This record gives sequence, structure tokens and C-alpha cells, in this order.
Amino acid sequence: MKLFKKISLLLLAVMFILSACEKDKDPDLSAPVIDLAEVGSGNSKKATIGDDLHLEGTITAEGLIRRIDIEIHQEGGGSFRIEKSYTEGKYIGVKEAEFHEHLDIPANAPAGEYHLHFTVTDKDGKTTTVESEVLLEKAFNVIDYFVAGTLTQQSGSKYTSVFFIQFLEDGKALFINSAANNLVGTYTVSNDELVFEVEGGNARIAKFTLDANKKITSAYYKALTTEYDATGEFLPITDANQLAGKTFKGEEFKMGGESYREGLIYSFNATTPTYGSGTDQASIDNTVSTYIAIGGSGFKFTSTAKTELGFVSGNKLTVFRSEGLFYYGKYDQQ
Repeated sequence: MKLFKKISLLLLAVMFILSACEKDKDPDLSAPVIDLAEVGSGNSKKATIGDDLHLEGTITAEGLIRRIDIEIHQEGGGSFRIEKSYTEGKYIGVKEAEFHEHLDIPANAPAGEYHLHFTVTDKDGKTTTVESEVLLEKAFNVIDYFVAGTLTQQSGSKYTSVFFIQFLEDGKALFINSAANNLVGTYTVSNDELVFEVEGGNARIAKFTLDANKKITSAYYKALTTEYDATGEFLPITDANQLAGKTFKGEEFKMGGESYREGLIYSFNATTPTYGSGTDQASIDNTVSTYIAIGGSGFKFTSTAKTELGFVSGNKLTVFRSEGLFYYGKYDQQ
């Protein structure tokens, strides 16, 4: 009986010790949880080179945050990368953190597509990584673009014509339309507006409203006392000719809304800055009419009898022709 009591007491003691040891052990804590709510302003997943990338989200780490590592590397085989680590400060040693930082994007970063890795490591060595695509864009510089657009008189003959504005150094700009001579004017550009103006006998003014992404959202144009309904868009200046080798087809209009030719085709030569047009693809000779390339996606052709100019944006070609009367059309790439 005494032996039984001793064994029972020994078993109780062992169970007590084991129970105490279990209580002393750390619980099996889960890995950190990351909710990266914003990559780029407004979660745009974009940043401007030379500026910064906005990052915002919440981190929960039962094992307490030991470090945060951010890596952004080029996609498509590029070697450029951006790295940033947080090993001290307000995010470290805590269970919950509201992460909000602006990561500097170096001025020498190549533009293009990148991949972001956001990694949190806790004090037990557990890690969690979330990933996101990021697009790094060049800072907007109006010199890298030209404006292409259309003008339609608000009264009188409501035909539509095409114009270009090319930006030069020192606030100068060149206005190009169907006239024989181009006009030199001045321009100013702010966060939300672009204004181009020519003074003197050829006075005219063009105003364009810009959104936060430097897209033209509205346009106004006035030449002397005549006002026009206007459109405009920034097209990037490229070394490559965006017209070369392409064919477009659509409907041409005369002096406004009168249909003139359906199925009109524009064919641009692939190797020389020449083109041709007509309604019969087989009979078009695109080796005769030599045009002046404008910005890579615009063109102007002038002869004694005809002036024609247009531009391609996306898969559409917009063309105005002065040949006795005025003609206009938009044409789909074939």
C-alpha cells in the first residue's frame, strides 16, 4: 500500500513537471501576415524615375517583426535592382505595424516593367513575401512629345483639318498645318495646362487641359477671331517611323459631313518615306509621293496641287487633305 502511494505521488510529480514544461514552451506562432494595400499612388503600381514609389499596408507578426526587406528588379532579363531594408525603428520588435514609406527611385533606373518583393521576417525566423508588378516611367518632359490634333470651325464651313505642335528649346514651339509656312510661337506648360501662342499678324492661341498623368483632356483653339472645336493628344517622339509598312482603310469626307469615298486606302512604303492612296489596293503606287515625317508618327506631303497631313495613334490614321476642296477621314490599320 505504501509502495502504491509512493508510485502515485511520483507519477503526479512527473505529470506536474511535464505540465509546467509545456506551459513554459512558446506557442507555435504563425508566419507574418502582410496586406500591401498600395503599390504606387492610388495603388497604380507605377512610379516616376527620379521620384519615389509609395508603399502602404499593414503587417501582423505574432513572433514580432525582426526585419523588412524590399527588392525591386527588372523584368525581361535586365539587371537593375533597387533594395531597401528596415532593421530598426518603429516597425521593428512590434506585433502590428502600419507600413507607409516612399522608396526612392534612382534617376538612372531604366524605364520599364519591374517586379517587387516585400518580405517580412519575425524574431523566430519565419518569413512571408508578397509580390507585385511595378512600372517605372520617365518623368514627363514635353520636349519628348509633340501634339497632334484636329480643328473644326464652330461656324461657317465646318470641315475638319489636322495640326501639329512641335516643342523646341527655350519655350519655343512650331505650329504645323496645311499652310505652306510653319509658325513659330511660344508655349508654357504647368501641372494641368499647356498653352501655345503665336503673336502678330498670324495670331493664334491653343489651350490644352492636362490630367494628373499628363493626358490632354480638352482643347481650345482660336486663330485671329475664328474659334474652333479642337482635339489634341501627346504623341511620343520616336526615331522609328511608325507609319512605315502600314496600310489603313476607311471612309473619306468632303467639306465636313459629306461622304466622298468609301474604302479609301493609304499605303505607306516600308523602306522609304513615300506613300500612296486610292480605292484599289492593287493599283496604289506607294513609291512616288515623298512625305516629311513628323515626330515619328505624323507626316506632311506638299505639291503644287495638294497638301496632305496626318498622324497615326494606336491603330487609327487621321488625315486631312487640301486639294481644291477640303477632305478628312479616319482610317483603320489593316
